[in-house]
Amino acid sequence: MKDVEAINREKGIALFDDGTCCYIDDWYDDSGDTCVPEDATFCVARDGFDYWSIDLSKFERTVTQ
Repeated sequence: MKDVEAINREKGIALFDDGTCCYIDDWYDDSGDTCVPEDATFCVARDGFDYWSIDLSKFERTVTQ
């Protein structure tokens, strides 16, 4: 099973350890309500027929150029 390596909130993309990417469909806050990516604590991404629930607290925020 592959793992999520990185999240790009601005582009709404999840990067996996096998080099593949998928788009993030929905962003959620602590209450489970939909929100903007900047306020999200978890998200849901779809990779083909598979869905990923991603805990964003596992990822450190960094600034990219």
